[in-house]
Amino acid sequence: MNQSDSNLCISIINKDLSLDEEESLPELSDSSDDEILEKNLTKLIQYLLNKDFNRLINAMYRIDIPENEFKLILETSDPDVLANTLARRIISRAYQKLEIRKKYSS
Repeated sequence: MNQSDSNLCISIINKDLSLDEEESLPELSDSSDDEILEKNLTKLIQYLLNKDFNRLINAMYRIDIPENEFKLILETSDPDVLANTLARRIISRAYQKLEIRKKYSS
């Protein structure tokens, strides 16, 4: 993905997670910074898992990750990588949404 797509993906994630300006994920300066997005989102997901689980559950509905998939990730992921697994799935879903929007906007 290019930098513009990456930043549109970040916008989708910020909206779906209902992040305010202070919490929002920063835009990327380079398309190769997807690792930075994953690290930042992993930290945020870890915080939500520990401190605001209800907010995370609500976000999963907005993101459109099926409940059974979310539960499976929670049940089967190693606790040390749970937040990262969820972050990667959220990023993947945001890119899917972006592709669908592109496809149907033309």
